[in-house]
Amino acid sequence: MRLKRGRGDRNIRFKPSDPLRVVYRLGQIRKMGRSRLPQDTRGPIRESSRAYEAAVLAMLTLAYALNFLDRQIINILAESIKRDLQISDTQLGLLTGTAFGMFYSILGIPIARLADRTHRVRILSAALMVWSVFTGLCGLAASFTQLFIARLGVGIGEAGGTPASQSLLSDYFPASRRATALAIFSMGLPIGTALGFVVGGYLDALVGWRHALAIAAIPGVLLALVILWFLREPHRGAADGIDGTAMERPPFGPAIRELLRKRGLLYPVIGGSCAIFVNYVCNAWLPAFYIRLHGMDVGQAGLWIGLCVMTGGSVGVLGGGILVDRCRPKMHSAEVIVPAVTTVIALIALFGVLLAETTRTAIVWMFVFYTFITAWMGPTNAVVQRTAPIRSRSLATGLQLLIGNIVSLAVGPALVGWLSDTFGRSHGVEGLRLALLCVPAAGLIGAGFYIAARRHLQAAPATA
Repeated sequence: MRLKRGRGDRNIRFKPSDPLRVVYRLGQIRKMGRSRLPQDTRGPIRESSRAYEAAVLAMLTLAYALNFLDRQIINILAESIKRDLQISDTQLGLLTGTAFGMFYSILGIPIARLADRTHRVRILSAALMVWSVFTGLCGLAASFTQLFIARLGVGIGEAGGTPASQSLLSDYFPASRRATALAIFSMGLPIGTALGFVVGGYLDALVGWRHALAIAAIPGVLLALVILWFLREPHRGAADGIDGTAMERPPFGPAIRELLRKRGLLYPVIGGSCAIFVNYVCNAWLPAFYIRLHGMDVGQAGLWIGLCVMTGGSVGVLGGGILVDRCRPKMHSAEVIVPAVTTVIALIALFGVLLAETTRTAIVWMFVFYTFITAWMGPTNAVVQRTAPIRSRSLATGLQLLIGNIVSLAVGPALVGWLSDTFGRSHGVEGLRLALLCVPAAGLIGAGFYIAARRHLQAAPATA
């Protein structure tokens, strides 16, 4: 390592091959963040540097990606788990949905409330550590019951990730850039899901499903330590030019009632919950669909689904956020109109996936499906953060997770698994196709709630 000395650290140069280069650069960005952001909420409101904001956004997006990697990897491993543990489709649905979604939904509210009152960075780091460790423990399960309990632990850990992360981003990015920032953050969903399918399918074929889960746990443990060292707690309300620390913390009951009375917030949350229902059910059952009805092996199914989720989902998530930020000055209700339209397009594509006669056609339709079914995320998250009171932003996200995941995780995959078992008694492997054809009805309900939210959103003033 050679140093060229000059005025300040701007003239310090490293060889591209120097392994300490990244660590050094992160240290410099961290110092910029520390010098501009108070570590508690007693100092004056200050702005962070753009470099530090970008680094924070990158780390939170990576954590969100690992959230979905650890959540979704079991879907591509489902057929191997089913054969090894000798379980039914209904039990598979309980493992992929209910076991995870039960505590993930319930604990989202109290942990979000805690994030509104305490240090969000520490909560995020602890949550990431917990869900990563339990992901590894899933690989040690010797029965359905043990695997169910381990998946409960994954849900407990992940309940603390999203509320703290979205609240942090709302204090780093002003309203004019918030939908784009939250859309970039939301790209963790397609990226993490795709990695879960691709890496999980590859590792399952290479070392088996148990080792695949153990390997998937390692990055989260390391990132949890980096986040605790690097991220700084921002001043609440700083991005909106408001001293949020001076605001009174509302009691839990009144805070929940206030959020539920905001139809401009509640209706988009319900609409997004219906869209994520469709998304999660397809994530859980499309691998089995391609394996059973199109003759793919686990590696092929994981690769093609992963590529469609990665490319299509990333375009959809980022495009939805950017489109809303550009349309919002001229169309106040763009945050709900865009998700309504994209959800309907996604449902048409889903019918194309399920009814396609050839595997190639089904894959093309799947790319279209994942492009549009993810476009709701940035706009919906932005409208939730914009309309929620500053001291209740994490709680609003927790409420969003509670409603969304009770519908999409605790109920969705298990319901489709039960329908598949029921239809399968008379239709064989076609039972899964018939079960999945019932799913688009939920998406239509969600589009209706987005449209209904338009009038209430126009009448509701923004938080800031």
